[in-house]
Amino acid sequence: MNFIIILILSLTFILFSSFLFYNSLENLRVRFNISETYVSIVFGSIGSVLPEIIIPVIAILTGTYGNGNVDIGVGAILGGPFILSTLIFFIAALFIIKKRGFHGKINLDNINLKKDLRFFFIAYFILLLSGLIHKITHNIIINLLIIFMLIFTYIKYIKYKIKEPNHYLEKKDCSKLFIHYLGMGSSKFSVIFQLLLSLLMITYFSGIFVDSMNLIATKYNISIFILSVLIIPIVTEVQEQFISIMWFKSNKDIMSINVLISSMMFQVTILPIIGILFTSWEFFNFNHILIFIITLLAMFNLYINVNKLKVSNFLLNGLFYLIGIILGIYILIAKYNINF
Repeated sequence: MNFIIILILSLTFILFSSFLFYNSLENLRVRFNISETYVSIVFGSIGSVLPEIIIPVIAILTGTYGNGNVDIGVGAILGGPFILSTLIFFIAALFIIKKRGFHGKINLDNINLKKDLRFFFIAYFILLLSGLIHKITHNIIINLLIIFMLIFTYIKYIKYKIKEPNHYLEKKDCSKLFIHYLGMGSSKFSVIFQLLLSLLMITYFSGIFVDSMNLIATKYNISIFILSVLIIPIVTEVQEQFISIMWFKSNKDIMSINVLISSMMFQVTILPIIGILFTSWEFFNFNHILIFIITLLAMFNLYINVNKLKVSNFLLNGLFYLIGIILGIYILIAKYNINF
């Protein structure tokens, strides 16, 4: 029971830290006169994936090949893009459907979004390739080549995004800095202080969360697949959920999409390096293949509708998530006799 209480408390603090982080980003943009694109790509996406970095690193580096911790780490790496591409878009749709309607338009820079999605498909192909190669051989030269390809793809993506022009009006309004109400003002120093504080809190409480989750999974015999691919990514994506929903509600659709796509790019290029270096990195069982297919379907849904993206497309991604969950659990129960 103590583990469950700690788990709930750590999740609560992660949520609060996410609010502080979002509030800091808004003020950072205004106080330092930084473009919305730069804030959403560099600060928003990289900062918001800290829990996704911390949890796999902690899980993998504290485990050994084949044990639960390593499985949690690899599963969390694969589960992040799956949750972001399906469930997060669905949740965002639920928050804006009342205002925009089922066929409401998503206001985007269609040309740049199409390029973003192409970058993702390239990176995802390399990720699939890395798992296939690891299934055949563990040659260090090949591993280093794959790592180079992943890093190169991510750097090219970031350089392209930073140079991407803004085709929309930036609003220089924002809510007051949270620590302003604690008497610390809203100076540039206060903005940076709150930003760093929120990142430290997210990192610290994410570590507590993964420890609690592992203990609960062991005690109640919860499937590693359910834990690492479904439960942990949902919690670690809280920042992306919060930030994207807030920006969608504020009609800052481009910033929201930038955070989500950029976070996925980080997760399919940089995070797999941890798995390649420190695990067997073999993930070609049925459930992992299912996750890959569902993620690709969700992203392809966005790609083919990029010129007329609507709220209904986001809702469809939620259906993909549901299908993936049902099939994944069914296979676990029917074929592997796993207890939950």
